[in-house]
Amino acid sequence: MKSINTDEASNAAGVSGFDSKIEIAPDEHIDIGWKSLVWLTFAAMVGLTASVTLEHLLFPHLTSWSTVR
Repeated sequence: MKSINTDEASNAAGVSGFDSKIEIAPDEHIDIGWKSLVWLTFAAMVGLTASVTLEHLLFPHLTSWSTVR
């Protein structure tokens, strides 16, 4: 039986050890900014309004929960 050489296997994959090129960000406070939060809120409101409007246009026979008894 032939044994597997792990050194050749790692070199064939292009791995040259445990040296990583990934840099870890420092533990600083992430500041999104108030303008980004305003735009995100605005986009959410527009999306929800559009979905409800489309629901009413595409399914006019559906009634609201408040009118169902």
